[in-house]
Amino acid sequence: MSHPLPTSHQDNFVRWSPENATGMYESHFFKFNLPGDARAFWCRFTILQRDSGPYAFEVWSIVFDTTTPAQSFALKERFDVSNVHITRDHFELRFGEQKMGHGHSQGVLKNEHHRVRWNVCWTTPDRGLRHFPQQSMYEGDFPKTKLLSPAPNSRFHGSLDIDGTLYDFSDVPGMQGHNWGRQHAESWVWAHCNAFDTPGVIFEGVTSSIRVGPIKSPPLTLLHLALPDEEPLTINSWASMFASTGRRTELRWRFRGKQGNRGIEGWFQAPPERFVGVHYEDPSSTISNCLNSKIADGQVRLLHKDNGVWKLKTLYVARATAALEIGLKGITHGVRLHL
Repeated sequence: MSHPLPTSHQDNFVRWSPENATGMYESHFFKFNLPGDARAFWCRFTILQRDSGPYAFEVWSIVFDTTTPAQSFALKERFDVSNVHITRDHFELRFGEQKMGHGHSQGVLKNEHHRVRWNVCWTTPDRGLRHFPQQSMYEGDFPKTKLLSPAPNSRFHGSLDIDGTLYDFSDVPGMQGHNWGRQHAESWVWAHCNAFDTPGVIFEGVTSSIRVGPIKSPPLTLLHLALPDEEPLTINSWASMFASTGRRTELRWRFRGKQGNRGIEGWFQAPPERFVGVHYEDPSSTISNCLNSKIADGQVRLLHKDNGVWKLKTLYVARATAALEIGLKGITHGVRLHL
């Protein structure tokens, strides 16, 4: 008897279909940090069905360089529908030579200045991270943006060739995510790190403002912290989305949330030169500036309530190993737009 696929694999299933009556976007992405080289790699397979009808199938990549940020670069290639294969009974994408499945990817992107080739695999859990508290939020029309992390804490193995320099690596930290929807949020901040100074700690959080008809919501914040020897702390109820705070000041994000007698607070930030800016397009052709860094700094503080007073229990520090993504319309805060 065949066994069903793990929940994390099912969370990667492609939601887009050419029979869709309305436009949508969908992205599967992964990122990892190379140890000792101060470099990080991000890759994104994207499907865009515009409201006007045409499809776009693209693969994006960004190479981040902490030591010499000016040497960071981004690449993108678009593929015709005749050169695209999407598997439905399990997760597998093939866009030209580029491939991505549950726990593996390979491909090559290049332009007149740069070339990057990757062949990687990563560990996958039985169950990943679902940010929303209710399954209906993934199946219904609200919210218009859906997000999951099928593999929030992976170890990557493989090779990465950056402009002729080959990196063979194993057991490096990274993650794999999946998002889709009718419309990107009005604005958002997303952060992730599983490469803190303290091993085994995983943080992921997001603050976003969404549009409900003509009304823009106040910032809604979801937070998740997984620890080696404690129950994970996931702060994502409807009440906590409003009660938790997530405030962005230019390229710095501060957050705080609590649940019961435990809480978390902290910040992530990076200077403009550690970001790479790209354009994200909605089905309506509206453009958001996505300011993307995988070499941000951060701190996460685990709090506990003692006799009615919140106290610091543990501090976790990330040094140029965190992902920080900021989505804005018409603002770049000095970040160079590459794509």
